Amino acid sequence: SQRQLDETKDKYTKMLAAMKRAESKIPPVLTVFNDQVLFLKHNLNASALSSIDGVRDEIAGEISNLVDEIERATQESERFVSELG
Repeated sequence: SQRQLDETKDKYTKMLAAMKRAESKIPPVLTVFNDQVLFLKHNLNASALSSIDGVRDEIAGEISNLVDEIERATQESERFVSELG
């Protein structure tokens, strides 16, 4: 019983670490996104819109990486829950 408790605690620690890794990736993506929203609010014209194409691709890449990290954390938590049952 103690062994099972220790294993569960270890699995929980791993799941929590995966979730925290995913959580830590959110602020940088939101910062870039918010900066671009602010830029657009202040410079909403054709020239400004055409200049953000590269930034859009960069943000899309960061969001894709974030989604991947969240999916890994979700899989880790699902694995943890399934091993409990």
